[in-house]
Amino acid sequence: MKTNHIASLDGLRGVAAIMIVLFHGRYWLPSGLLFQSGYMAVDFFFCLSGFVIAYAYDARLEQGMSAWTFFRARLIRLYPMIAIGTAVAALLFAYQNHLAHVPPARTLYMTLLSFAVLPNFFPGGPHTELFSVNQPLWSLFFEIAINMTYAILFRFLTTRVIVVLEFGLLLWLCLAADQYGLGILGRYSDTFIGGIPRTGFSFFAGVLIFRAFAAGKLPKISVSMPVLATALVLLLTINWAFISTLAAEIFSVAVVFPLFVVAACQQRLSGWQLKWAAALGALSYPIYATHEPVLMLLQHVFWRISTASWAMNLLSSLLLIALMNWIFLRFYDKPLRGFLASMAAR
Repeated sequence: MKTNHIASLDGLRGVAAIMIVLFHGRYWLPSGLLFQSGYMAVDFFFCLSGFVIAYAYDARLEQGMSAWTFFRARLIRLYPMIAIGTAVAALLFAYQNHLAHVPPARTLYMTLLSFAVLPNFFPGGPHTELFSVNQPLWSLFFEIAINMTYAILFRFLTTRVIVVLEFGLLLWLCLAADQYGLGILGRYSDTFIGGIPRTGFSFFAGVLIFRAFAAGKLPKISVSMPVLATALVLLLTINWAFISTLAAEIFSVAVVFPLFVVAACQQRLSGWQLKWAAALGALSYPIYATHEPVLMLLQHVFWRISTASWAMNLLSSLLLIALMNWIFLRFYDKPLRGFLASMAAR
């Protein structure tokens, strides 16, 4: 059973996953001005991931856990929902390509790359979408890559080394975000390399927070879970262009998101807060892995049959996505992961 401080992080991850759905559905709303900063939830995910991975695996890696054993565990955790999300996306992608008279061989090639969680650089271009079948895969590609880098180089990644590394990654991130904008780093052929500092800085910030937490050296930040969740929603809802988008992005990634993790990992939840955090955390990854193609399908359905407002349609879609992923989690993801874990243990 997860300890309460992990449940608090899971709860915030669930809130961030909801904000990602609303970000991708923001054009359903008349103005399209809400949820403009929702893309930064991905950077928050990376910071959370660094903390959780270090929490779960630091001791085991110190005790000799191999990189292959680590990779196998992460693959079992991540791939089942990648597969079903990509399967749903592939059906929609194949239908759209058929209507556009795209050669079937090209559709098949791009779909197979997506199932393998590999970027598509061909046919090349100055701004090629690397995961056009299921776009959220770009972040899962970098998540897997940074996880494996951490496991392979673990014995060299002392706290001092990571601190020095963070300065370099932050400088690189500032330069890349200034040139392209934070939101597209890692997603396109011309911004692919920028995904390295985008993922690396936030992930290793999470690792450092865990190591300070484990050593009892974190500054005490006493903020309730509802306040943290509300602040996160506001941060990801507001369009910060009226100040400076770049400054807001860098400040959020370098300061605000780490502070959220520092505050949340010190929470001890109970009662309804613990139950809601656990539920949100359980659904967060399935929602993220499957939401984009399902949201597109629901948009077409509501456009044809619904007379309700687009805001109500978006809310209905969010609830349907949550319900669908609860079913996936209960009857597909958990049983399959349990089976794969038992097979790997033999």
